[in-house]
Amino acid sequence: MKLRNAGFTLIELMITVALLGVLLLWAIPNVTVFIQNARMSSVSNELIADISIARQEAQRRGRPVTICASSDGLTCLNGTPDWMEGWIIRAPTATLGTVLVIKYTNQPEGPSTVRKVTGIGTQASVTFSPSGTAGATAVIQFRDNRAGSGDLTQRNLSVNFVGRPLLEKVAG
Repeated sequence: MKLRNAGFTLIELMITVALLGVLLLWAIPNVTVFIQNARMSSVSNELIADISIARQEAQRRGRPVTICASSDGLTCLNGTPDWMEGWIIRAPTATLGTVLVIKYTNQPEGPSTVRKVTGIGTQASVTFSPSGTAGATAVIQFRDNRAGSGDLTQRNLSVNFVGRPLLEKVAG
């Protein structure tokens, strides 16, 4: 009767560990890019949802409603603000000179994939009329300078005169 050894040899185990190491070296950067893309999509989709809410509120209330960049949740930032500080949806009230903040979206603390969200030109806000149309065409840029690679990933969120948001990737 012949004894059979069951199991793996040391050489087989070393080859398996080396192959796993090579696979991990290939997979880890891809997972990082996936996470960065998911974070950018999350922020852009949240802003699209809030733009739709602002448009619906303007139609429901029969008054103009504005969505604008805000750092404090009460007032709009002027010029070309960084939308990554947050944004508010606000509407005028019946009382002269006062506004009601309908929703405040504050971006989370900590590292963010999206480094800069800016309006082009002086577009710091989008105002919807009671009919749901936007007062002007707006473009908000999502820019992500990928850490360590120097690559720039960009998406443009545009709102046309009809009030329809459109998100598109910019080749670069």
